[in-house]
Formats: sequence, C-alpha cells, structure tokens
Amino acid sequence: MSNLDKLQQINTNVPRETSVFEADGLIFKRPASGGGAIQQTQWIEKQKHAQRIQDYLRARGNITYFVPHMLEVSGSKMFAIEERVPGRPLTSSFVETLTPADLDIIYRGLANFINDMATYKPIITQSEHFDFPPEDGSDKKFNFAYILNHMKKHLTNAEIDTLKKAKAYFDDLSLNDASVVFSHGDMNEHNAFYDQTTQTISVIDVADARYENVNEMFFRNFARLGWLDVERLVSEFNKLPHERPINIESDRYLMALRNALQSVKWSATEILKNPKTADKLRMKMLRDEIAAVARAHSALKISRASQTVDALNQSTDIQSAAKQASQNVK
Repeated sequence: MSNLDKLQQINTNVPRETSVFEADGLIFKRPASGGGAIQQTQWIEKQKHAQRIQDYLRARGNITYFVPHMLEVSGSKMFAIEERVPGRPLTSSFVETLTPADLDIIYRGLANFINDMATYKPIITQSEHFDFPPEDGSDKKFNFAYILNHMKKHLTNAEIDTLKKAKAYFDDLSLNDASVVFSHGDMNEHNAFYDQTTQTISVIDVADARYENVNEMFFRNFARLGWLDVERLVSEFNKLPHERPINIESDRYLMALRNALQSVKWSATEILKNPKTADKLRMKMLRDEIAAVARAHSALKISRASQTVDALNQSTDIQSAAKQASQNVK
C-alpha cells in the first residue's frame, strides 16, 4: 500500500486521524502521517473494531440502510480496504434538494441503523455505565467504590459521606432515566450518504462506536447533522420494536449530578494513579468539584420534591373536580 499517494485522496481536512483514498469502487484507508507506533496500533484496533461492527450489521440483513463491507484490515501494512458506498454525503445543501419521499427513507433508515447498533451490546443503565470499564480495558479497578475507599487519606469523612450519598441517589434515580446504548459515536454530515437513484441511505465510519446515553446520542451526536429534525428521528425510532425497553427522556438535574460525579471520579483517579499530584492546588480543585456534587445533589432532590408536590396537587384537583361533578349530578 506504499503507492496509495498515487490515488485520489478524498479527505483533506486537518487535523485528521485517517487518510482516505478512492479507486475502482473501493476505499483505502491508512493512519494519517505523523503518528508514532502507539497511535498506529490504536488506529488498527479501531479499524478492526469497525470491521466487527459492520460485519454484524450486514449480517442482520436490514434493507432500510446500507453499511459497507470492510474487505481487509492489515496490521502489518497499516491499511484497511472497504466498499465505497453509493451516493453523496448528507450535507445540508444536498438535503435541501431531496423530496419528502427521500427524507422518509433517510429518517427510517437512520432509525433502523440506531436500533440495530443498540443490539450489538447489552442496553445498560447510567449507573452501570458510570463505572463501566473503557473499551480498551484500562483502569478497570477505578470504580467509584474503589475511589472512595482509597481517597480516605486525602478527604474528610464528611466529604466521603457527601460523595457516597450523592452516588447512591444517582444510582437509584438513573434506573428510570435515559438508557445507555451502543451507538455510532461520531455522526456527522460526511458519515451518512444518500443515493437518489437507488434510494439508499448508507452509514460509514463506525470506528468510534461506543456506549452513549441515548438522550445525548440523539440530541448531541446525531444533532450534528445540521439539517436533522431530531424529534422526527426519535419518533421513527420509537415506532420500531426494541429487543429491550429503551428510555429516551433524561432529567437535566440528574445529568448535572452525573457530570459532577464524573469530574470527581476523573480527578480522584489521577491522584490515585500519581499521588505526587495531590498538591494544594489539585486538592482545592477536587474539593470544589465535591462542592459541585453537593449542589447538584441538592438541586436534584428539590426538583424531585417539587414534582411530587405537583403530582399530589394534580391528584387533589382531579378528586375535587370529580366530587363537584358528582354533586352537580345529584
């Protein structure tokens, strides 16, 4: 593959992780120049990851969308080869030229792609995902319970107690919040194609596929398709049968608590990995993050209490209206 430079390169954006070339209906990929041995190894592993996912999706035989066949991934020669998908990238300017029938096909295809991706790995809760080991298997031991136990020499009992209570509250409420599903991970206008002649929607580049909060998957990841009506895509997705129930709605206060807890987890992990970093500045930053957890925990509890009061008031209003209606009948 040393003669790839003689082919037409079809991605010239900078910075980039992959150089992509086209010839004879095939796509040839190699790691972008400048990376060392570690980066090249990581690149190959991502291509193998993509190959496994694409093979899985193709085997499902869902005709509402197309994913290319990755023909070869070579670790020794540092390249990957896959089919070229038909059509054009789904840029905003291209979408403006499409018919309502075309858009029906696109939304239905994307919804089915999302649904099939979610079956590649088990659907999990946010609590499970919070301490889920990364795909590369590193830092497996640094779950939150481990962190709290080993940070006792750096934090006060009150601070540890604050984190324990907040995490327990998060774990409990997250069971009924947005699910966490396996998804594309890098949706953008150049990773989805549409061919008007064959009426085919294609999705490419699943090398960054990973677990995501399903609400964030729709409203952040897929929303990067600037022309996309996210609510319409969610509606199409909800029409499909799911192998397991998938919750899409997410409480913003719970999300804030999760993000605050995650910040503490990241900071504490770095301290436990390298205790020399536990200087005054780092510990002040960590304590500020713990204070943010306490505020987020309090805001979530207030929000839930308010919802309970509203529900009780609504129930009382309904009962009063029913009683008044009964008296009027008499």
